[in-house]
Amino acid sequence: MLESVNVPKDREIVVLGEMDANNKGDWGGRDSAVKCAEKLAGKLGRTVHWALPPKGKDVREYLNLRPNGMTPEARGKHLRLSIDERKKPVEPEAARYRLETVNAVDFVNQKIKLEWAVTGLLVLGQPALVGGPLKALKTTIAIDLAISMATGMHFLGYRQFTVPKPLRVCLLSGESGAPTIQRTIKYQMDARYNTNANGKWRPKVLENLYVGFRLPQFSVPESLAATEELLAEGKFDVVFVDPLYLSLLAGNRKAQAGNMFDMGPIYMQVSELAQKYAVTPILLHHFPKGKGQARDRRSSGPADLSDLAFAGAGEFARQWVLISRRAAYDIETGTNKLWLSVGGSVGFSSCWAIDVVQGVMNSDFGGLKWDVTLRSQADQIALDKKEKSEKDARKQADKQEKSSSDWRRVREFLERLPDGATKKRIKKETGMSKERVNAAIESGLADGLLQEVKVRVRNGPTSTMLRDGYKLVPAPKGLGATGENPQEADESGGSGAEPNSSKPAEPTNVTSNDSQVPARDSPD
Repeated sequence: MLESVNVPKDREIVVLGEMDANNKGDWGGRDSAVKCAEKLAGKLGRTVHWALPPKGKDVREYLNLRPNGMTPEARGKHLRLSIDERKKPVEPEAARYRLETVNAVDFVNQKIKLEWAVTGLLVLGQPALVGGPLKALKTTIAIDLAISMATGMHFLGYRQFTVPKPLRVCLLSGESGAPTIQRTIKYQMDARYNTNANGKWRPKVLENLYVGFRLPQFSVPESLAATEELLAEGKFDVVFVDPLYLSLLAGNRKAQAGNMFDMGPIYMQVSELAQKYAVTPILLHHFPKGKGQARDRRSSGPADLSDLAFAGAGEFARQWVLISRRAAYDIETGTNKLWLSVGGSVGFSSCWAIDVVQGVMNSDFGGLKWDVTLRSQADQIALDKKEKSEKDARKQADKQEKSSSDWRRVREFLERLPDGATKKRIKKETGMSKERVNAAIESGLADGLLQEVKVRVRNGPTSTMLRDGYKLVPAPKGLGATGENPQEADESGGSGAEPNSSKPAEPTNVTSNDSQVPARDSPD
């Protein structure tokens, strides 16, 4: 057949395939059209295009779908316009694989424009990933981002993330469901306008935001074609896909998520579609279990691209917003303390701490809010150090207060036994633990308020023996047992010995276990 092909060089050639893709990923009509176009291009040494009908299985079915009353000429014209929008070129073999270069002088003089979608956060025209661990507000933060882009408001409500101009945004969600997405949009808009749950803002402000609940399947030819058809309408500047794992390998049983050689071509299809239709794709992706999560109330650090699941995800991302927890979720107040790591291959990067208070939902599905506090990483680290220092100071003060209280109890007990007592008896009579008694005794010895003595204790009905013990060091004349002037101690709230006390020291109880004698070097 190819031998007899004789088409004028100025006549365009388009091979039309059939929309006959199946669930197994096979697409005979498309593959045959591509193969035929390749053979024609090779034979004729010129560019040949291939395309698929916009609707229906083939051209005949597509034409039959046109409204009644349309003339054949009008139908043909309509088909040609549709094909022009969807056709793809196939170059001759030599042209398809030719390497091209451009002189550096010409290259640096080319006008390659970069534009912010959100200042300091995302650039237009480059694939982006929003990543994070399980239930770390990926979707909720992405909704805030989508609203900001569509309305021109600041991302998270802060001037650090301005939106230069409103964009046309499509949010495709395959997990959360319509009720959750709608409610989240409403309470976030309420927060932006500082209104109550009934809302005083007009829905018209969201006219640039579109929402869908069916995800593209990038490995299924039919779905990929439908995605291209949606993008070809030119209605969107930015498209969110949430989550990526439901879109990437759906319908593809051969590709392995951990194999970069399998994943690379799939990511390439996404990138090519985005470039062809000047759309910025923002894909929501997860971390493997255990990455970027705070366990047992231990904080985790800011995330990086190596935390992303699937081979090739980090390499594919030209820009990223990565979320990780700084602390465990506070279920009592609905507070999330997060890190937000931002960066792009263009050269920008930053790290932020955000505290998001969502509140607690009531039985009427209300009560949720969107209260965000933003700090730089440096400010958060300084704040954490300050809070830790204050916590340590409180802990030390509590420890000192407890130690002082324990010493008072030991001292007050020994004041009744001027010749001393064993550690065992001190523990029994004060009711304190062994560790607390040891600490109080060590403190008294270090401060010179206690001295070691030998204490005689009963050893049976009629005999006694000497044991190690402790007694208060006699205070100099005019000072209390603490070494302070009694009157000064009383005035300052201290617990020194009573001045000029007429109460005699309690005599040794002959029925007690301890009979006290001063320590000496003589044998028992």
